[in-house]
Amino acid sequence: MSGAAVMLLDLADVLQQQGHSLAVGPMDPMPGPMRTEYERRGIPIHESVKGSSFDMMIANTLSSAPAVFGLSRALPTLWWLHETAIALDLLARNPAWREAFDLAHRIVTPSAWIRDNVFRSYLYQRLPDDVVVVPNGIRQRPVTAADPRSRRWRIVCCGTVHIAKRQGDLIAALARLGRADVELILVGLDIALPDDARQIVEVAPERYRLLGQRPREEALGWIASADAVALVSHSENHALSLGEAAFAGVPVLLSDLPVFEEQGWRHGENCLMHPVGNVPMLADNIDFLLGNDDERQRLAKAGARMRRRYDFDVFAARMSEVIASLAAGRV
Repeated sequence: MSGAAVMLLDLADVLQQQGHSLAVGPMDPMPGPMRTEYERRGIPIHESVKGSSFDMMIANTLSSAPAVFGLSRALPTLWWLHETAIALDLLARNPAWREAFDLAHRIVTPSAWIRDNVFRSYLYQRLPDDVVVVPNGIRQRPVTAADPRSRRWRIVCCGTVHIAKRQGDLIAALARLGRADVELILVGLDIALPDDARQIVEVAPERYRLLGQRPREEALGWIASADAVALVSHSENHALSLGEAAFAGVPVLLSDLPVFEEQGWRHGENCLMHPVGNVPMLADNIDFLLGNDDERQRLAKAGARMRRRYDFDVFAARMSEVIASLAAGRV
């Protein structure tokens, strides 16, 4: 499930615990695991929402712009934006959405990099206090034990299998190494894997395992079972799987995105990084990590110290503060 959807559900839990009455209005209603989670919490699902029934709206993701149009004039509206590179494509295809940046009463992003490099040109009319950075927090959950490994080493990547996530680079790097002692586990909805990478998978499906979308507890189990967690995307916001790897004490392999550096990740200090798309260097990083026990343990310990950057209580308190300030200045 997408990190944006998971974070909204986590925030709903916080607001319920604070005594608020909630309802959720899906932009594209359909059955699925998130609907089940809201129903389990007794949170009603409204196919249409009337502003007179509520005191505030939290619009989640860029694609909720139509809800901002429809309700921001009647309700204090917090617009929670998670997208990175895909945002510019969505705004180019839906130019009417741009007006929502002027209508939302507060805009929240999980990183300053997203605010300043993705959405800056849409925010120039907004006061600084109207655009708030609240980094994601990781809520601890039960973990379902993963299947026993079929190889000596296990690398796990959690996230939608998509060109933006570049799982094809991981597959190509392992194929380049030719190491039969490594298995790659891909957890996430299989949307788009490059043809050359899929051909490699089809030849050796026991080494390159595409598990599809899995329950959160099971995904956490795969992360905890890994020798390394890889996130090699060309675009990310504040990836939950990176924080989950820190809590699990598993070393990470990353592309050198500025948003990762904003969060405190440093090549050679608490992770190994490579330039986006540089498959030979990614392969070398994998080979180095798995072949050097002392360095692997050092990076795991250094990565585990990054847990403080993903403190869920800090996230919950900051979001609650933003929501309370918006409620105090009701429109």
